[in-house]
Amino acid sequence: MDSEQAERDTEGTAPDHRFEGPAGHPVGGVKGDLGNNQAVLDRAQQIAPDQKVATIVSEGYESPNSLVPGAAEEHYARGAEKDLADFQQGLRVTHDGPPSHNTVLGHSYGSTVVGYASRDHGLHADDIAFLGSPGVGVEHAGDLGVPADHVWAGTSRDDAIHLAASPDPTTWGGSPDQHWYGMNPADPAFGGNQIPSNPRRHET
Repeated sequence: MDSEQAERDTEGTAPDHRFEGPAGHPVGGVKGDLGNNQAVLDRAQQIAPDQKVATIVSEGYESPNSLVPGAAEEHYARGAEKDLADFQQGLRVTHDGPPSHNTVLGHSYGSTVVGYASRDHGLHADDIAFLGSPGVGVEHAGDLGVPADHVWAGTSRDDAIHLAASPDPTTWGGSPDQHWYGMNPADPAFGGNQIPSNPRRHET
């Protein structure tokens, strides 16, 4: 979906807030991703019933089709980061009226794509959120190109993503929140805001 099509899809809503992000399940389908998108939209409308909200699911990248070796390889994130950044810029350029408040949300490997895009290109977003992340390519929220207090992250205590420990042997024995692609953004030391999560869920 290009930015012009995105604007047509939300035409008439004049959204004050827009949520967008890549689906990041190592093994995921469109049906589940669209269901998550609807849940984000429903929750946003509950929190801010006086605001107009639009949501967009980004499916247009080659995501890992397995945990190992797929999700352990960063070339999927490298191949997607520029397209995501360009898409976000297109939303800004083609938007009519006062600027909307844009939030980009990445789940699982999708959070790594979001992190890489923000770090390397800038995301033209007001807020960035990560759920169940194996790391986002930086060690601190302030390195993502947005103010640290506009970065949000949450990971369930029992999420299997905690098993994605850093491959760097120099970090072994240190913080358990050193994940495959960097510091767990849900760790308070990362410097962002923490999102509460269900501690009994095995997936955030």
